Amino acid sequence: MILIGLLLILVALAGGAFLFAGTSGLSSQKIDIDLLGVTVSLPPLSLAISGALVVLILWLGWALLRSGTKRSARLRREGKEQARVAKEAQATKERQWAAEREQAQQQQPPAE
Repeated sequence: MILIGLLLILVALAGGAFLFAGTSGLSSQKIDIDLLGVTVSLPPLSLAISGALVVLILWLGWALLRSGTKRSARLRREGKEQARVAKEAQATKERQWAAEREQAQQQQPPAE
């Protein structure tokens, strides 16, 4: 897994270098983005970096969602296990109490 992670990091760095080299000559050109009556002019490199940031935020949100889901599932599983153990302990105590009552009744002389 570590090797795959390192390989992905190297691929990402190479892609970033390729993007930078490919858009460095286009710095005089601007790309206009119109949204809700607002116009923003960005050079291609800034647009690429903005896209990367959007993807990073999406990935972080997804990672938080996954970790929260895993955590809640783990807590639910642990809660069920604790409830099962508590139920078994209560059943054991009730059996002991019943056995003690039975013993006490057997040791008492019959009332005449």
